[in-house]
Amino acid sequence: MHALIRDIVDYEENHQTSPLLMAIIQKYGRKTAHLICSELAGWLLGQARLKTSFPAAKNEFRPLKLDPTKQRDVTIRQFIDDSVEASELFETTEMWVDFRVEITLEERFAIARYVEEHYHPRLFVRPPNFGRSRDD
Repeated sequence: MHALIRDIVDYEENHQTSPLLMAIIQKYGRKTAHLICSELAGWLLGQARLKTSFPAAKNEFRPLKLDPTKQRDVTIRQFIDDSVEASELFETTEMWVDFRVEITLEERFAIARYVEEHYHPRLFVRPPNFGRSRDD
């Protein structure tokens, strides 16, 4: 398994920071580092679920679509372009992130399966507003 993927999943699941992720946090800040990691992990998780849910899509791996007008997507692209570890695995254009051509379909799905097995995103739910009216 690629070390970057393990680091991203460990950061999202256990808040463990590797030297690579410490560099990301120092450069972009903790909130943005979390955003980058959760977007990439979520994309890979979606690909694993797509393959499981739709057998006809077993030979497809869709790129992560980016919106060049959103700062979040610009930051994700910048991270991949600036990071040696990320750019060995992914390539970017203004409109998407995808695996490099050298990464085989089998390797892509092995990475996606690893993410599916180890990454369990949490749903944030706002606590109930007991004792206060909607106008408070």
